[in-house]
Amino acid sequence: MGRHTLRFGGSYDYQRDNRTFGAYETPVGAFATSGGFGNASINRFLGGYWGWFQGAIYPQGNYPCAYSNGGAGVGCVDNTTTPPTLHPEGDVTTPVTDPVFARSNRYQEFALYAMDSWKVNNKFTLGLGLRYEYFGTQHNKNPQLDSNYYFGTGSSFQEQIANGQVMLAPDSPIGELWKPSTKNFGPKVGFAYDVFGNGKTVVRGGYSIAYERNFGNVTFNVIQNPPNYSVISLVDGSDVPVGSMTVTTNPAGPLSGSGTIKAIPKVSLRAVNPNIKQQYAELTSLTIEHELKHNLIFGLDYSGSNGEHQYDIANVNRPGMGAIYLGNANPLSRLRLTQYSNINFRNSEGVSRYHALVARVQMNNFAKSGLTLNANYTYAHTMDELSDTFSSSGNQYNLGYLDPFNPRVDYGNAYMDVRHRLNLQAIWEVPFAKNTHGVLKQVADGWTIAPLVILETGFPFSVFDCTNAYTVCMYAVNANGGISRSAPSSLTPSGAAPDNYIYTNFYNGSTPLFDSSYYNATTGISDFGPWPAAMNARNAFRGPGQWGADLGIYKSFFLGERFKLQFRGEMYNVFNHANLLLNSGDSDVAEFPYVDAYKDGHRTVQLALRLTF
Repeated sequence: MGRHTLRFGGSYDYQRDNRTFGAYETPVGAFATSGGFGNASINRFLGGYWGWFQGAIYPQGNYPCAYSNGGAGVGCVDNTTTPPTLHPEGDVTTPVTDPVFARSNRYQEFALYAMDSWKVNNKFTLGLGLRYEYFGTQHNKNPQLDSNYYFGTGSSFQEQIANGQVMLAPDSPIGELWKPSTKNFGPKVGFAYDVFGNGKTVVRGGYSIAYERNFGNVTFNVIQNPPNYSVISLVDGSDVPVGSMTVTTNPAGPLSGSGTIKAIPKVSLRAVNPNIKQQYAELTSLTIEHELKHNLIFGLDYSGSNGEHQYDIANVNRPGMGAIYLGNANPLSRLRLTQYSNINFRNSEGVSRYHALVARVQMNNFAKSGLTLNANYTYAHTMDELSDTFSSSGNQYNLGYLDPFNPRVDYGNAYMDVRHRLNLQAIWEVPFAKNTHGVLKQVADGWTIAPLVILETGFPFSVFDCTNAYTVCMYAVNANGGISRSAPSSLTPSGAAPDNYIYTNFYNGSTPLFDSSYYNATTGISDFGPWPAAMNARNAFRGPGQWGADLGIYKSFFLGERFKLQFRGEMYNVFNHANLLLNSGDSDVAEFPYVDAYKDGHRTVQLALRLTF
């Protein structure tokens, strides 16, 4: 329409997600209760009892016993009344069976958008757009299989957790698993400006908001909630008396037996915030491109992303929270907020910040030499509180945040933060025999050489201290400051192979660099703050940089006008260079005196034939 180009449209998406998901169908257990292993773990191993145990059962339509003494006897009994009160809704009759592991979830989504590309004049083009997206709530074909944790009343979030309860979704105050967001409006603005009107210098920029759905494993895990499914989740000394979880071969663990009534012990939950917010990112870009000569372009790019309400996981019902937030009494270090065990709470409290500046040179068939070159240098910084929802990095001792009620404690360098990266790529189509014929052309023409070189600085990692940890590990506390966070140590561990080196030594001579004395005075463990001011930030340390070079050599044979046969020789890590790699899973100062590293790298050669017709 004149200087305007209008685009508009929409979509409707209906999905069925049918799957079988046997979470804890095979039970798991450990002799430790946290990331570290010490004398307590050895004692449990020798004594034949678990530090923690998890296994799935069908709770026979019931919820776990609400009374702390119920798990010790037969049935769910409240001994605080006279006479004692029986609560069969907290019982199961042995033998218990497996739950139903199959679900059939439904999702309904739709989107609408409109975009106007307005050519204001011959130099300047402006783009304006708006997109609306609706992501419907996950719901099972049989809604009676959907359940979630719904919070109760209270002046604090912890009180609302304590007063909440698990309910079938149709019976909940909102009538579904969680409330969908209805305000997902995403504006988009962009421009392109030909500075001198000759197409040689162009400035482009843009800003947009993009939303992301939340489903998959994060939401599907609500399958594990009672009353149709329960994951028994018990910690020695917290949920059961010390030494009472005997190691047996029965998958039902403490609910094994036949013909007896037993109280359902503490079970873990996978709860989605009923008022969860929609994740979105604010995306910003600015580019300046200038043609220095014909086919030689220089570019300078800025790229930024602010992630808001990013999907996360945090355990909001750890042992000790009852003492910290509710003043629950003895034993102080073990009481939880509710009768449940871990509540792995799916929420949207995460944030991320990414900023990058890229300088690049692009040379296409420069001076008709057949040489194409791309050189990119990137300076970037990525900060966040949680780099992936399930904390799957090898250098992550905790599931989710250290402090689930204050994610800012974990704000630091992201796991994927690479500060500097240089990428050099060339493709040279050797031109010297282009005009030859016959046998000479088949031998001398059709050669291509393609090298690729990447150099980058190291990835960050955290140093943890599990000395006084119970279920989570704090970050290590600087003893006297002055800790080098990046320079490799020259020390070599005794008896180590020549290619293995200590990367960061935790001692200056015999003096430790970290102070492991902190514990919370109320609970006697380090799972809770306020942590010392000298506690290191998440991912405050940085591993060694890496570089590598690949090389492709290709020869094409011309088989008439319609066929070309290409021989491809590709060498990865062509110089057989070994990079120093960090074994960051050893970064607990309570267990290891250093973070060790090792050299790894080998050349790989790949040969192939490709027929083009």
